[in-house]
Amino acid sequence: LETNKILQLRLKKYYTEALNFIRQIEGAMEIMGELLGSTHKAEVLEAIDFFGITHEYHFESAKIGNKKMIYLIWTKDNTSTSEERNEIKGIRSRLLDCYEKIYFDPLPDLSLKEQVNRISKNMIELTYDATLAELTSLEEMMRIIMGDNQIHPDIQAKLWQVYSTNKQLPKVQRRGAIAILGILALATR
Repeated sequence: LETNKILQLRLKKYYTEALNFIRQIEGAMEIMGELLGSTHKAEVLEAIDFFGITHEYHFESAKIGNKKMIYLIWTKDNTSTSEERNEIKGIRSRLLDCYEKIYFDPLPDLSLKEQVNRISKNMIELTYDATLAELTSLEEMMRIIMGDNQIHPDIQAKLWQVYSTNKQLPKVQRRGAIAILGILALATR
């Protein structure tokens, strides 16, 4: 009985510390969002990594940071070398890596069809409530990704299917599909 009580107290302490940690991470989201606009490259790179990781752990606030990050596509990309002679990626390269990991990389436990559906859905959702500036930045990012041939033809076919289906789909979803198709068409010109 005494051992059971000790275990319960440890669990309570663990859960309390975990909730405190989550609150601290959520509280840091706004500050990290401001760091995306920093003039110091290292701070911007750390903020990009932070939002990538918080997205992996399903923090709702990470979506706001991920949306702010897209403007960094216009940053001139230059790599530099640190004191240890390690090459440090440029902001633009790190942004592309982060977005690819979040929205485009396949997940190991999904079939090919499920992968195509997930990636198409992610691409469409990037257009939801997007401003003109965000759409323009998304277009530039897609141009770069298409230049590397990273958008599979099955994904494009799925976007066409979403746009042209006779099923009742939300208008925002159809609009997102045609917006992404337009962006991809411009990128292949």
